[in-house]
Amino acid sequence: MAFKIFLSGSIDKSPDLGKGWREKIKQALKDIPDLIIYDPCEKDEKFQLNYSVDEASHIFGKLREDFHKGKITLEELKEYVVPILEWDLNKARTSDLTIVYLPKGVEARTTYAELQEARKYKRMVIVITDKTDCGLIVYAAADRFFKTIDEAVDFIRKVLKNND
Repeated sequence: MAFKIFLSGSIDKSPDLGKGWREKIKQALKDIPDLIIYDPCEKDEKFQLNYSVDEASHIFGKLREDFHKGKITLEELKEYVVPILEWDLNKARTSDLTIVYLPKGVEARTTYAELQEARKYKRMVIVITDKTDCGLIVYAAADRFFKTIDEAVDFIRKVLKNND
């Protein structure tokens, strides 16, 4: 049976749209058989749309701006946002492991909902962060903390080896 990992962290508030750290983890674990990694930056069933995550980030930024200026209604905003949030929460709920990336200086609002969803369904949660204070919600939900991606990858390899 495949082991599933969900990569949770900021996209639209990250300088590289959250792609860099996700790619490092995927590359570091690509040799592991029966591993499924859900990356919300990849164009897949999450974005049943005809545009990339780069374009989506721009579109969602524009939608938020239009909503705050009264150009679109809350319901119109939700038409775009809710399906993506539901995809994220479903992956946190159904994956064996959620990896949360919280770098200093980057907002990650949706990440907190994903973190709690994983915890609610008793999924393993690891956090990679260089922050000195992540807030109580993160401390309460996380199983392990790591300062670097390499440390987290080493831990994941040990977990997967023990699951054999």
